[in-house]
Amino acid sequence: MKMQQKYLDQFYMLYDDFNIIKLPLLPQEVTGVEALRSFSRHFKTPYESICSKDQVERLENRVTALQQQLKEAEEELERVKTGKNKD
Repeated sequence: MKMQQKYLDQFYMLYDDFNIIKLPLLPQEVTGVEALRSFSRHFKTPYESICSKDQVERLENRVTALQQQLKEAEEELERVKTGKNKD
């Protein structure tokens, strides 16, 4: 599904003047009458992803902050270990 997202991003960049209908990315093919009926609702009602770009950006910022905190904690731990080894 990550591979599909790369191509979707390219479509939006290349064809921004077209009305592109956003459909959910599925892990399997849509086959059979019932599956097609169920999936066809996405053509009538625009698909809304569970997470918005704002939410993704917020989470990315949070991850970055947590990574920085982890780095600082690891550095502090190393200083404490080094200090104990010298005693």
